[in-house]
Amino acid sequence: MKKQNERIIMEDVEIKKIDVVENCRVRMAESNIDQIMTDIKQRGLLQPIGLLKDKNRYFLRFGQRRLTACKKLGWKTIPAIVKTGSIIDLGNFFADNVAENLERKDISPLELARICKWFLDNGYSIKEIAVKISEPITRIKIALNLARNVPEEFRDELAFKDRPGFEDKISVSVANSITRSWIKNEDRKALFTLAKQHSLNKDDVELIAHLIHADQEMSVAEAYKEFRKYKLTNVRIIVSKVELGKYIKTAGYKRFSDVFVAIVSGKERPNKHLLFNKKGVDEE
Repeated sequence: MKKQNERIIMEDVEIKKIDVVENCRVRMAESNIDQIMTDIKQRGLLQPIGLLKDKNRYFLRFGQRRLTACKKLGWKTIPAIVKTGSIIDLGNFFADNVAENLERKDISPLELARICKWFLDNGYSIKEIAVKISEPITRIKIALNLARNVPEEFRDELAFKDRPGFEDKISVSVANSITRSWIKNEDRKALFTLAKQHSLNKDDVELIAHLIHADQEMSVAEAYKEFRKYKLTNVRIIVSKVELGKYIKTAGYKRFSDVFVAIVSGKERPNKHLLFNKKGVDEE
């Protein structure tokens, strides 16, 4: 609800009076700014920037790329939607900025992670951040994971699947699968390179990573050549705790998946009592 002393007006504001306190963008590609400059020269500024006014100063709420483009074009003033009568709140600044860029679908995963980290560092919980910027908790957690674990050279290559230009990028789901795989850091980097070069999907990179994990001597390149011969499956079956315990106790297996692989590969002899079978139980 708007406070009684708040007003929202349209006005042309002197660019030199505008302060950029913070912004969710990590960096702005020069080519992208050039494109915006060209568009503004041809059609004018179709969407005003957003400002917060405090006394005689103006603080940017959203529209940094448009502001930067107009500065480079030599504009002295810029059309703006100005909100007055508010106390400056960086949390609201970030939320406004993120909301605008999410709506325009041009925010990157690392940009989202940066803003989420700011909220975390300032005492917000993951749930509170989700409410503040109207994003799912899962997307926020994934963005933070990518910010921590994606190699620096690939961070600009990430994109949400529903964003423009996604076809030339590495999807968030692919990157998240690579960072969570049980392979060495140097293998993760090689897998990122392959994902970019060959437009691998989430299932592809998971299968390649599992092949490398299963055969410690297999390189990423070798796994890539072989992975189309195989299929990654998830098996959910009911097993006897007692019979499973026998495998674990006698052969040193840690979990059923290891036992299952050993049986399928012929390393271990199948135990007919291991799997749940109501008929077999009744017969006994």
